[in-house]
Amino acid sequence: MAHPNIEIRGSVYWYRRRIPVDLISAYDGSREIRQSLKTKSPKEAERLARLKSVELDHQFDRKRSLLAAGLAPGFEFVDTELTDEQIRRLCLLWQRSVLETDDQNRIGGFLETDYDDLRVHLDEVEPALRQALARGQIDVVAPALHAFLWMSRVRVDEKSPAYRQLQFQFLQAIIQTVETQKRRLVGEVIQTEAVAPISAVYLPPTAQPGAGIFSSTDLYELWDKAGEERGPGTTSSFKTAASQFGTFMAGVSMAAVTRKDVMAFRDKLRNDGYKPKTIETKLALLRAMFQVAVDAEVIESNPASRIKVVKPKVEPVVRLPYGTKELLLIFTDPIYSGKVPKAARGDAGAWLPALGLYTGARLEELAQLLVEDVVEDPVHGWYLNIIDLVGEGGRACGDTKRVKTPGSRRRIPVHPELQKAGFLRFVARCRDEGRSRLFPLLKQDRKKNYSGSWSKWWGRYSRSKIGIKSELMVYHSFRHNFKHACREAGIEEEVHDALTGHRGGGVGRSYGAREFPLGQLVKAIKRIRFPGVSLPVIEPVPK
Repeated sequence: MAHPNIEIRGSVYWYRRRIPVDLISAYDGSREIRQSLKTKSPKEAERLARLKSVELDHQFDRKRSLLAAGLAPGFEFVDTELTDEQIRRLCLLWQRSVLETDDQNRIGGFLETDYDDLRVHLDEVEPALRQALARGQIDVVAPALHAFLWMSRVRVDEKSPAYRQLQFQFLQAIIQTVETQKRRLVGEVIQTEAVAPISAVYLPPTAQPGAGIFSSTDLYELWDKAGEERGPGTTSSFKTAASQFGTFMAGVSMAAVTRKDVMAFRDKLRNDGYKPKTIETKLALLRAMFQVAVDAEVIESNPASRIKVVKPKVEPVVRLPYGTKELLLIFTDPIYSGKVPKAARGDAGAWLPALGLYTGARLEELAQLLVEDVVEDPVHGWYLNIIDLVGEGGRACGDTKRVKTPGSRRRIPVHPELQKAGFLRFVARCRDEGRSRLFPLLKQDRKKNYSGSWSKWWGRYSRSKIGIKSELMVYHSFRHNFKHACREAGIEEEVHDALTGHRGGGVGRSYGAREFPLGQLVKAIKRIRFPGVSLPVIEPVPK
C-alpha cells in the first residue's frame, strides 16, 4: 500500500503533508509541506517518506511545546512602534529572509522539477500582485504579513494608520523580491547583501547578540574561545556542525535542547544520507561544544552525551589499497617520462605518489615538507622529519606546518627504492636552487592545507588518464598499501605504528624518549617490499 503522503510529479516522487491548523502560524502561514524526495524509485520513496513523517512528527511536537511554553527562552513578543524607519527595516528583513532561502536552494542545487515549479509560481503570482498594487488592494498581503510578524516576534497595532502603510510597503517589497528571484532564474547575479544589507534589516531587542537566546553560534564561539589554538580544518568542522544543528533547531535556545532533539538531529542526518561514521563525528563535535557550555555553567547538562549511532553489522569498505595492476599503471604513466600536466604542480606530480607508497605518510604531511625536513643521521642515514616545528632550535611554524596529532610527529627513514629513484638527488637540487619547500608550487587553500587542490587533481587524473576506475582507490590508498606491506613483512605493530604515526595502545608508550629509536625504523623500512613494482628513475644523475 502506497504511503499516504507520497505523490508523483512527472517521474519524481514528492512528499506532501498538511500542517496542523494549530501550527500554521509557526510555518509562515503555509498550510502544507511539499518536498521532493529526489528519487524515481517507489520503494525508496516509501522509505524516505516514512523517515520524513517521523521527522515532522518530532518537529510538530517541538513547535507545540514552544508555543505552550511561551515560545522559547529569549523569544518573547516585542511591542514595536511603526515608524517609517521601522517599516522600512521590517520590509528589508522579509526580503532578506526570502533571498537567503533562495541562496540556500541554489547552493543545494535545483531538481529540474523544482526549478520549473518556482518559475511557474513566480510567473503566476507576479501579475496578481501588481494588479493588487495598482488597485490599492493592499489587504491581499494580510495573511502573509501576519505570519511574518508572528515569526519575527513583533507585535504591532493593526488598527493604526501606520499598519496600512506597512501593508502598502510590504506588498511593494514582495513584488520587488519576486522580480529579483525571476532575474536570478535566468542567471543574473544579485547578491542578497546588496538588496537587503544585514545592517539595515529590523532586529528586535531579543535578536541582538548576547540578549536572551543562547544560539548555536554562541555555543560554537564559547567552545572556540575556551580551547587552545586549533587548525582551520578543525574550527571549520565545529562551526559547520553548530550551524547545521542550529538550522535544525529553528531558533531554539541551546539551553533548551534535550536529548530527544539531538537524537532527532541524528536521525535527520541519517535520512539525508550521511554515513554512520560522519554522523558519529558530528555528534562528537556537538558533545564537545555542549560540554564546554556545561563547564562554563551556561547550561546544566550535556544533551549530546551517550547518544549512539547504529552502525551496519558489516562496515562498508571505504578505501582499498592499490593492487599491483594499479601500481604498475601509476608508475609507468607518462608523468614519469617528463610529461607533467600543469595541474600536477611540477615535481609534486611524480614524487608525491612515490613518497606515499614508500613512506605511508599522509598526503598533507608530504605536501608541506621543507627541504630541511630531509635529514641525514650520521649513524643511520637519511630520514624524513614529520614535525610541526622548523629549524634546529625547534621554533614553532604556526600555519606553515601542522600535524594531525602529537603522535604524528615522527621520523621515517628514506626507503632504498626512493634513493634509487633519485630522491636524495632531488633534495640536493632543491637545496641548490635555494628552495625552502620541496614542492613550492603547492599553495595553501582556505583551510591552510597545501594538498587540497593537488588531491582533487590526483583523483581526476588517476581515473581519466591513468585508468584507475575504482572510486575506493584514492591517494590515501598508498597509506593502506604501506600498512599492508608492514604486516606482510612481519613488522611489529609498535614499529609500523611509529612509522605511520598511528597512536598505539599501552601506557608504556608515553615513557622514555619522545622519538622512536631510529635504528629499529631503518631495519623495518628495509623489509618493506611491493613485489612486481619498482619505481622509475625520477631524478636522474646530473650530467
